[in-house]
Amino acid sequence: MHIIKSLKLTLTLVMTLSAVVFASAEEPSTSRISVSRGERWWGFHMGDAQNEPTPVVLAQGQEPQELVTLMMISSKGRYIYNDLPMMISFDGSTLNITAEGEKIEVQKGGRTLRDAYLVSRHKHNPPTIKERSTDIYALPIIETEYELGYMQSAESVVEYVERIKECGIKEGIVVLADGWSPMDGFFDFDRNIYPDPRATIDQLHKLGFKVMLNISPYCTLSGRGAYIAHKKQALTYEHLVAQHEWVIYSVFDIRKPEVYGHLKQRLDALIADYGIDGFRFDIDELYDSKKIHPEQSYLPQEYVEEWYRLGENYDLIDFATSTIYQQQYFPSKITFGVDNPVRSMLISGMFSASAPYAAPAIDIDLDEADEQTKLRQLQQALMMPIARIPFAPWRLTESDYYEEFMRNVELRGRIGEHLRSVAVEGAKTAEPMVRHLEYEYPGYGFGDCEDQYILGERYLIAPITEGTSRTVRLPRGAWIDSKGKRYRGPMVVKQYTFDGRIICFEKESK
Repeated sequence: MHIIKSLKLTLTLVMTLSAVVFASAEEPSTSRISVSRGERWWGFHMGDAQNEPTPVVLAQGQEPQELVTLMMISSKGRYIYNDLPMMISFDGSTLNITAEGEKIEVQKGGRTLRDAYLVSRHKHNPPTIKERSTDIYALPIIETEYELGYMQSAESVVEYVERIKECGIKEGIVVLADGWSPMDGFFDFDRNIYPDPRATIDQLHKLGFKVMLNISPYCTLSGRGAYIAHKKQALTYEHLVAQHEWVIYSVFDIRKPEVYGHLKQRLDALIADYGIDGFRFDIDELYDSKKIHPEQSYLPQEYVEEWYRLGENYDLIDFATSTIYQQQYFPSKITFGVDNPVRSMLISGMFSASAPYAAPAIDIDLDEADEQTKLRQLQQALMMPIARIPFAPWRLTESDYYEEFMRNVELRGRIGEHLRSVAVEGAKTAEPMVRHLEYEYPGYGFGDCEDQYILGERYLIAPITEGTSRTVRLPRGAWIDSKGKRYRGPMVVKQYTFDGRIICFEKESK
């Protein structure tokens, strides 16, 4: 995977607008920017404590609203950028921007949304090339958390993967959720449930699956891990104490060089001793300020930077976060349920500078959900830049739906190989991996198309959120649907999905 590093965008993560906008002694200034006819602006609302990012797309005629953001880009090739978050209100015709220091000036990047994005990115947040594994995009991610829970064991993981392979999924990446270690902060396998970790990992490798571990900077305030960390003075109790349900943690203060070195040493040992292929870096709990020290209202910028820098050391990595802040080091975890927030994912693709992908989370009760809802959940999770299989495919008990999903897995394998090349190129160009149709096909009236997206450069995905049919807006060019039928765009087509079929069009190669 190619991670586009950015150390230029400021990561000021706060809970209140006043803390964001008026944090310095400088007097704020107000700028007024007229919105031209038909112009649409994209940005992020970052001002309140929700669990998921709230995208803001501003169009003429909308009710006045306010947001806090670092950057906004428009369909007319214009952009607004500031090193510190800006407070923006919109009355339908004018953007009123309040920020510290000098007045904010609108910049011209070109004539399209893509122009605005690329010019702004390369000017303020240029990509750097660092070779990483593209397997994170090409291979399906087998999640163990939902099916096996916190009490998973070596035997249960191997049995689960064996059954996954029997379904026809011959290779992938297994992510071992929390619970593989005896306690948080110990960074080694629990020998009661993984008596021979190396043998377990070798067995998973022989089955054709790489292995990633979910790791966090938390340390349970008891036991061997806490004792070792305390002796190393690695923990911080003053600002970063978290509470999750009934467990109280302290947090490794990765800002200290010796602590950073300690964590890297432990992760390196997991690779050397057991053959672990990579890690998912997870600091979700720290983004809820109620779980941090009550006087600490934000996660320090330097802490996030060091957590990201730790991840840069490894070839196969994934950053997990469900924070609203959508800061520039982590992708956003988008929740998919009955209503599909494609808009959130699209903006995430443009505004997440480190990794241009979003990851869906389970948002349904699988014991109560009907077969079609379970199928749609699996399909949506699969048709992301990172393809996840969050729960067992055999939960689809209707044979037609099960067979359709397995066809979807095969399709995603072809898409994944395409995404490998997109990831390599994106490391140089900063092009997002998931794209708004207005971004890819400007000037064709796609500014308001928020329920379709382009995955990579040639796959158009139109999710079904309810019912068994929908209309699809095809851009110019020749498009092939999942059954092999050819269409010539631009055109609008009606698609029927009584059999649970996924709506995916591949652009015909010239």
